[in-house]
Amino acid sequence: MHHLFAVNQPPPQESFSRCAGHPAFFLRTGCPVIGAGMAGDAVRLDTPDGPVETDHVILGTGLAVDLSARPELAAIAPHIALWRDRYAPPPGLESAVLGGFPHLDGSHAFTGDMPWLTRLRSVGFAAMVSTGSSGGISTLGATVRRIVPAITRELFLHQAQAHERDLHTYNERELTDLSLASERDVPCPATLTPTSPDCATVASSTSMESA
Repeated sequence: MHHLFAVNQPPPQESFSRCAGHPAFFLRTGCPVIGAGMAGDAVRLDTPDGPVETDHVILGTGLAVDLSARPELAAIAPHIALWRDRYAPPPGLESAVLGGFPHLDGSHAFTGDMPWLTRLRSVGFAAMVSTGSSGGISTLGATVRRIVPAITRELFLHQAQAHERDLHTYNERELTDLSLASERDVPCPATLTPTSPDCATVASSTSMESA
């Protein structure tokens, strides 16, 4: 995973080729923006190579995994275990970025110091480190195969005591008519003899009850 983040992911060739086909397209590498301002109606970007003026600016900032920055997760973020809490990488492979990802179990559920965290799952980019997946390859199929059995099992276990109670208290009679033709002196058909397997005497309990 450290290697995947180190090599990063380039743009698709088709996308790059479409941009490269425009005469006004320039690519400047190793040229970070160190300042910005207005130059009349234009936007001025200060770079180590000098100022650049343009009429539009698109910020490609990337993304960061910070659970505390999400309003829906901020309150529980302190209880969620991160990779830096559970794993110490070998020397030279330390990464503050990877260490900030949530540490998920095999069913994409959060781990941490609260038992109810197992009911919350992450299937987006934040699951990338725990699943060993690549951000550019869909993991939908594998994700479904992991989550569905896990949720099914959890639902059953949460109701296990009720299922066991129902099993032990079940007392509905299913066999209500235990009368046999042989006990009513019904003769065997003329084509059969008393010793025929199809005309054998069947012994059965008369007090059968389902449990």
